[in-house]
Amino acid sequence: MALLSRLFMLVAVALLPAIAIQSYNEFELRHSRQMEVQEQALGLAKLAAAQQQQIVAGIRQVLIALSELPAIKARAAEACSAYLSTIKRRYPAFLTFAAVDMNGQSFCTTNGKTANVADRSYFANATRTGEFTVGEFTVGRLTGSHLIPFALPFYDDDRMEGVVIATLSLDWLAEFIAQWVFRRVRRSLLQTATAHTSHATPMATGSSAGRCPVTNICRFATRARPPRSTLTRWSGS
Repeated sequence: MALLSRLFMLVAVALLPAIAIQSYNEFELRHSRQMEVQEQALGLAKLAAAQQQQIVAGIRQVLIALSELPAIKARAAEACSAYLSTIKRRYPAFLTFAAVDMNGQSFCTTNGKTANVADRSYFANATRTGEFTVGEFTVGRLTGSHLIPFALPFYDDDRMEGVVIATLSLDWLAEFIAQWVFRRVRRSLLQTATAHTSHATPMATGSSAGRCPVTNICRFATRARPPRSTLTRWSGS
């Protein structure tokens, strides 16, 4: 028994370095994977922020075009409302378009309703600075829906005459960003699976060539679908 015990001890001592090295490697691998996930999440967040900036830039261009509309400058309510309704049908992500005078009273809207926005911060900022303004999340008085307002003053003979307003649906924005992130994640998974294939089977030939060995990742990445949407995708994105 003494000899057998010594043999077991010798084997255990001989295996200790290998066990220690393996444990260290597993720790390093887990740490590197955690860092990789964090970097990917940060990268997606930055890309999502950039995507939102593109959406805002597109909305600004729409408002610039509307601010030059003769019907708005002339406060021709019927012609203005008809034109804004046409624009809304083209961009259903917007809940409403409106034009208001310097007192904040609407004279042209897409749904025929009227409201006063003189107490809204985005109206005050737009008239004070004369610049394009992004408002805070709020509930629209014309729609009763959660939205983000955007405002831009319009001028006639270099004199500020009022503000054109566009409100973007928060539900649409959240769904759009979710679908966009989904597509990015799926693309990343496919790239990861492809890289795994090239490293794991560099000499693959015949019918097995090009197949993905990471079955779960490939199945999810190729078959998964983003959430269904009844909203039209923002054409300026």
